[in-house]
Amino acid sequence: MSTVVLLENFKRHFNVNADIGDIKFKKFNVEPYHPLEQDRQFGEKKCLLYHSDFVAFNVEISLKILSFTYESHAEVLKLEINVHNELLSREMAPCKNFLQRKRNMNLVFEVLIKYAKFFEMRRIICRTVLQKQANVITVADDKGVVVKFFNEDFSARYLEFTWTITWNVDNYEVSDFIEFYCNYLVLKRQSGDKIKEKLEMLVRPDVDFHSKFKLWRLLVQDLYGCESSLQKPRVTTPVSDVMEILDSDSDESLIEIDRNIYAGPINDEILVIE
Repeated sequence: MSTVVLLENFKRHFNVNADIGDIKFKKFNVEPYHPLEQDRQFGEKKCLLYHSDFVAFNVEISLKILSFTYESHAEVLKLEINVHNELLSREMAPCKNFLQRKRNMNLVFEVLIKYAKFFEMRRIICRTVLQKQANVITVADDKGVVVKFFNEDFSARYLEFTWTITWNVDNYEVSDFIEFYCNYLVLKRQSGDKIKEKLEMLVRPDVDFHSKFKLWRLLVQDLYGCESSLQKPRVTTPVSDVMEILDSDSDESLIEIDRNIYAGPINDEILVIE
């Protein structure tokens, strides 16, 4: 049986209606749970073991699914999720544990795709914008990424931010979360208003990847005024495996963001370091 047919049967039996167009399956097969019980059925149900390896937004993931499969549906008995990127695996550990307990395959694919997308977005911005600056230190840990911006001799810190991918168990939502700690003197400089505006926009979870990418480039330019921030990045990884970066000028007018979305008080969203 071909992989396409197996996938269609899998989606039908496990009620998967999530959009999996961003997934590339490297392996997908099914077999009886125990070779000695190939011909044995438990009433009308078969005990089957599914193995799947796939890539979503450059993140490799493996699934092992033990199930009772009926004629028209399936029941997941056990689910194992293996995220091959160790950093992402540790960051999303609570969510992964929840998905393995919940065993809802439609939710599994929806959430894993979102996590992979946000992780790849953050990785591209860190690699092509932030890590190219000599005075920027980037550290990844179990909770996400911490980035610190310093002056030329590292005697003063301009700003610091934590960038995490958060999981809301109440509504099953995955979101991109950024929190800034800003040196008050940075906001007092001539470009302070521009910097503050960009920070206010970056903390919004509904800013898309391309707008966020441009905002980071412009923020670095405002902070350091260096020519390197104007260089256009080139990503050598195939576009089909990662997010596409659309090269454009650094003109701030190119950031197409509906500012009406951001109406309301925002002063509490910037924490100041004296």
